[in-house]
Amino acid sequence: MSAGSGVHFVLRIPLTTRVSGRSFSTVEAHNQIIRSMGRVAVGKFGSPGSRARSERLKEQIENQVETLLILVATQGIAKEKRYFGFQSRLSSIHHGNPSAEILSIAPDYYTELPRLWFTTSTPFVSCSLEAFCLSTNGRPLLDVIRECRTPSMLVEKSA
Repeated sequence: MSAGSGVHFVLRIPLTTRVSGRSFSTVEAHNQIIRSMGRVAVGKFGSPGSRARSERLKEQIENQVETLLILVATQGIAKEKRYFGFQSRLSSIHHGNPSAEILSIAPDYYTELPRLWFTTSTPFVSCSLEAFCLSTNGRPLLDVIRECRTPSMLVEKSA
């Protein structure tokens, strides 16, 4: 990682979330809360990952280093798959059970409670996934998401 640049958190999401017979645009559901409440909580389902990873991101945020949450959605099948990226600057990260405050700014369709939460106060906007590579080995993000189903990863901006 180059001096002054930060790592960013990539999270795979469904483009559409279906709960109790209703469908939601995942990104738009979160953006609606940002517009109405000024911020939103985004949960990561499954394993929350290590506390060390969360602490690394928290430290960047506290030091005013741009730290993005990048949501990646897939549409289509096989060779016809298309990948969409949406980014927002992180304002905090919470590892563990959510507080009442976090739950109050999360979309109400969350029927399970994740153990890793991100908060942001800017709407998610489209971003180029080609602009990022894995922080561990420099592989282009798009190559990695085409080859595996890893639900989350740390990336940095490509040189």
